[in-house]
Amino acid sequence: MIGAVNRPTTPTSIVIIGASGDLARKKLIPALFHLFCNGFLPERFRVVGFARTPLDDESFRQEVAETLTTRFQPEPGECALAVGHFLKRCHYHQGQYTRADDFRTLGRRIEGLAGPRSGLLLYMAIPPDVFLDTARSIRAAGLADEEERPWSRVVIEKPFGRDTASSSELTRALGKIFSENQTYRIDHYLGKEAIQNLLALRFGNRILEPLWNREHIESVEICFSEDIGTQGRAGYFDRFGIIRDVVQNHLLQALALVAMEQPIRLTPGEIAREKDRVLRATRPMNAASTLVGQYEGYRQEPGVPEDSITETFVRTTLHVDTPRWYGVPFEITAGKALAERKTEILVRFRDLPVAFFPGAATNTLRIRIQPDEEIELQLNNKVPGMNMTVTPVGLNMLYQQEFATALPEAYERLLLDVLRGDRSLFIQQEELAAAWEVVTPYLQERERLLKRPPEYPYGCQAPHIFLRSDETPYPGEEAPEATPPGTRPLRKERIRSFPTKESARTELQAELHCALVRKNPQVIMLAGGSTPLEIYTALAEASPRGELETTGFILSDDRHVPRNDERSNVGAIFPLISRWGPARPQLLHPDPNLPPEEAALTLSRHIADLARGSSSFELGILGIGSDGHTASLFDPALVPLLSPEEIGLGRIPLRFLEEETPLALAAGIRLGVERVSLTAPVLLAFRRLIFLVLGEEKRDIITRIVQAPRETPAGRVLMQHPQAQIWTDITLTDGGSHGSH
Repeated sequence: MIGAVNRPTTPTSIVIIGASGDLARKKLIPALFHLFCNGFLPERFRVVGFARTPLDDESFRQEVAETLTTRFQPEPGECALAVGHFLKRCHYHQGQYTRADDFRTLGRRIEGLAGPRSGLLLYMAIPPDVFLDTARSIRAAGLADEEERPWSRVVIEKPFGRDTASSSELTRALGKIFSENQTYRIDHYLGKEAIQNLLALRFGNRILEPLWNREHIESVEICFSEDIGTQGRAGYFDRFGIIRDVVQNHLLQALALVAMEQPIRLTPGEIAREKDRVLRATRPMNAASTLVGQYEGYRQEPGVPEDSITETFVRTTLHVDTPRWYGVPFEITAGKALAERKTEILVRFRDLPVAFFPGAATNTLRIRIQPDEEIELQLNNKVPGMNMTVTPVGLNMLYQQEFATALPEAYERLLLDVLRGDRSLFIQQEELAAAWEVVTPYLQERERLLKRPPEYPYGCQAPHIFLRSDETPYPGEEAPEATPPGTRPLRKERIRSFPTKESARTELQAELHCALVRKNPQVIMLAGGSTPLEIYTALAEASPRGELETTGFILSDDRHVPRNDERSNVGAIFPLISRWGPARPQLLHPDPNLPPEEAALTLSRHIADLARGSSSFELGILGIGSDGHTASLFDPALVPLLSPEEIGLGRIPLRFLEEETPLALAAGIRLGVERVSLTAPVLLAFRRLIFLVLGEEKRDIITRIVQAPRETPAGRVLMQHPQAQIWTDITLTDGGSHGSH
C-alpha cells in the first residue's frame, strides 16, 4: 500500500537478467546503489548479474564501479566506503537466456550466496524477442517457485506486446509461468515524483475536487517531447514507433491518473480498478483526430529501412466518456527531435462567464514531470498601482527548492516497491488490455495503408504545422452525419459577450499585452482595420518600452499596394508595433515590390522558417466581414472541412508548403486590388484565435455564423479550432444563439 517507506527485512537476491545492457548499467545498478546508500535495501542482499557476455565477478564489479554515482554529498571517504561495501555484494553468472540448465546453475549459486530462504527478485532487462523463452527457462529451473522461498517476484519491461492481440497472448503465456501477483509490469514514469504526486494532489486537497470535472475544466493537455532523435535505439524504435513506445504506456497512464475516480483505498487493486475504468471509457484513437509525422533524417539513421513508415511524432485528441469528463478533450502529444525536452500535464480551466477584469487570463494548472519537477497554478492578480488592472501570475512550487532532499529516481522507488511487495505503481493486466484497446485500431489501420508519415524539421517547435491528418476514414466512420451540414450551431462558450465596445477593446488590449510580455519566442498574428488599429495605438501609448525582444508578427492579410498607400495594413501597423519595444520588430508581410505571386511564395518561406525554429504560434487576432469572410478568405471552399468526426476536435490537416503555399491571392477583380492572405491551415496553427466583431451592423452575420457556421469562412475556422472565440458587444437572442456540438 502507498504510504510510509519501510526497509525490507527478508534476505534477498536481486538478479538482473541482461546485466550487460544499457538499462542495467545506466538505471538499475545505480538505483540499487542509491537505495543501499540510503539504507533501503535489506541488511542481507546480493546483486547477481546474469547475461551471455563472458565475465567473472571481479570484471563485473569493475564495470559496475564505473556506473556508481551519488545524488547526495557524502562526508569525505564515505563514498568510496559505500562503493566498496556495495561491490562486495555484486556477483556475475554467465549463461544463455533460453537454457534452463544455466538458470538451474544460477539457482544453486544464489543459494550458496544468500541461503535457501532468501527472497528472489528477477529483473528481465532483455530484448522482447527472447522474453518468453527466458521466462519458460526460469520456470523450468524452479526459480519462480515460491514454495521453497519467502517470495519470488519478476519485473518485466515494456513492450508488453505490439497490439491488443499480441499483448493478450503475452499475458496468457506469462500467466502459465508466473502468477499475476508475482508479476510486476514496470512503467518507469509511474515512479516519477510528479506522477506519483497526482494522487496526493487530487485526493489530498479539498480545494480541487469540486473543480475537477467537465463543468470547470476546458481541456487537458499531456505532452512528451524530446530534443534528441533515437540516439542509437533506431533499430528497436523503428519496430514500435512513438505511439507504442510512449503513448500506450506513459501518457495513457498519466491520463488515467488525471481522470480516474477516487479509489476506495490506496491499494494496488483499487487503484488499478479505477484506472482500468477510465481507460475503458476512453474512445479509441482515430485518423480524424490524429496527426503523425517523422523527423527529417530519421530514415538515414543506422538500422532504419529507407521505406520506414514509423512515426516519431503524434498528436491526438482523446475523449473520456464518463460523467465527470464527457466532452472534455484530452490532447496527447509525443515526439522526438523537437525543440525542447519536457513532459508535462496542463489543465485549462474554463473562463468566467463574464469578462469582469480586463487582462484576465485563463486559469491553468501545470504539472511539470521532467525536467525540473514543478507545479504551477496560474491565477489573475491585480497589478500594483492606481488602476484596477489584473495580469496572470504563476504560483509555483519547484520540488528541488521546496524539499531539502534529493529526489529519488523513478527506478529507485519502483525497485523498492518490488522488494516490499507493493504493486500500486505497476501496471495490472486489466488496465494494460484497456490501454491497448485505445491505440490498436489506429495502429492497425495505419500499417494496413502503408502510408509514410510526412516529415517535420529536426528541432522544430511545432511539427503539427508541417503535418496533416490521415484522410482515409476508418471502418465504421463512414456513417452519415446526424446533423445536416450547415445546421450544427456553435457552442455557447465560443461567444464571449461584452457590455460595450470599449470593454471589448480594453480586454483585447490586455490580452495582447499579456502575450507580448511572455518570455518564450512566439509569433502573433495581427489583423488590419480601424478597431484593431485603435487597440494597437492604445498599446503603443501605454506599454513600457523594452518588453519585446523575440516576438515576431504576421499580418492576416494585406492589399498588394506600396507601404505608403493609405490602404496598406503594414503601413498603418508597423509604426505602432515599433513603439512597443526598442528592438526592431520582425513583421512578416508580402513585399509590395514583388509580383503578387512571388510575394506570396516568399512570405510562405519566411513563415515556414519561423515554424522550423523554436517560436510558437501563440495568438491570432482576426475580424469578420459582413459577408462572413475572415482575413481575405471570401469563399467557404477556401476553408475545407474534414469528416464529421473531426469537427470540434481541433484536429485538421495542416497542409504546410507540401500541397499548397500558406499564402494565397484573394480575388483581385472583386476587391479592385489584389490581396495576399494567410490560408486556413496557417490560421488554424495558432494556439488561440480571437475574432473581434463589434457594432450592431454585424448582428446578422454573427447570428448566421452561430446558427450555421459551415456556410461562412469565419464559421468554418471557428468549427475546426479548439479555442477560437468571437468577442462581441452584441447580445444574441435565444433564437440566434448558442447550441452545442
